[in-house]
Amino acid sequence: MKKSIVISIPEPCHEDWAKMSATEKGKFCSVCTKEVFDLTTKTDEELVKILTKSKNACGRVKKSQLNREVNLARKSGQS
Repeated sequence: MKKSIVISIPEPCHEDWAKMSATEKGKFCSVCTKEVFDLTTKTDEELVKILTKSKNACGRVKKSQLNREVNLARKSGQS
């Protein structure tokens, strides 16, 4: 069974990533008072896991991660 999402950003944030404070998972945006995940190095599986857990996540992504199906391949429960 596969779980998939499509990452799209209809209104991208214009805040400067370089000016944000570093955090464990990315950076902190003082304008929106939110943690912004650095998703640029994440695999498709990691993207699906992070973004399905947090419905209102902010993240830094690469253009190649946008507007395509991102899949999480689930392993079948075989014993």
